[in-house]
Amino acid sequence: MKKKIVILGISSDIGRNLALKFFEKEYEIVGTYNSKGKIKKKEFKNYSLVKINASKISKQSLKILKKKCNNWDTVISCFGILTPIGKIFDLNIKNIKQNFDVNFFSNLQILKEISKIRKKKSNIFLFSGSGSNSPAPGLSSYTLSKLLLIKLSELLSDEYKDINCTTIGPGYINTKIHKQLIKNKNKAKDAYNKYLSLKIKNEQNSDSYNNLFDLIYQCIKNPKISRGRNFSCNYDKWRNNFSKIKKNIISNSNLFKLRRKN
Repeated sequence: MKKKIVILGISSDIGRNLALKFFEKEYEIVGTYNSKGKIKKKEFKNYSLVKINASKISKQSLKILKKKCNNWDTVISCFGILTPIGKIFDLNIKNIKQNFDVNFFSNLQILKEISKIRKKKSNIFLFSGSGSNSPAPGLSSYTLSKLLLIKLSELLSDEYKDINCTTIGPGYINTKIHKQLIKNKNKAKDAYNKYLSLKIKNEQNSDSYNNLFDLIYQCIKNPKISRGRNFSCNYDKWRNNFSKIKKNIISNSNLFKLRRKN
């Protein structure tokens, strides 16, 4: 029987590329999308799709999703928006809440709804973002909502021993989300300059999606190492190195987690 993977936001650049990789591994693909215009490519015909608006999830869409993803093995969430952009006290609270609704609460709501129809020893992957380990001026809403996902990953892995929930920092990948930053570059100049710097460094890197898939796949194969942790795709030395990471984690259980150093 094929393993079943649910990709939330399959029409995003990352979601689409990960779906292709898992389809090659003979996974059954269930994906969510919000715009029909983004699922016109041929490969989407191979997947089971559900229309879900991450900012306002309906009961009907959840009902359809639960029916299609019964007995799922893995969930990967690609939900994410940068806006509102700017200094946090200059932002409208309503817009900040909308950011949290998409980046955090949509994930929590869907995972809660489908948690009872998963297979044992299931996997959940969430994406962290800029500002996890250092300030990201102008991207306060995005950073705060992503930090919640990192902690959610740890809590789920601790409370449900048969769930491997891992947060992945994908690093710079040239996706559509950066259009939001470009449009608001004057409100987040540091973040925009960092984006330009990373863009120049990665323009010749065609392996970004392959690296991200490889890390996720390594985490699936090594749940005792990855569960409840936050890995950086670009900055952590994970490739061909999980045995060493395991030894380091045994000696220091706080590795790859949000902790205060003293």
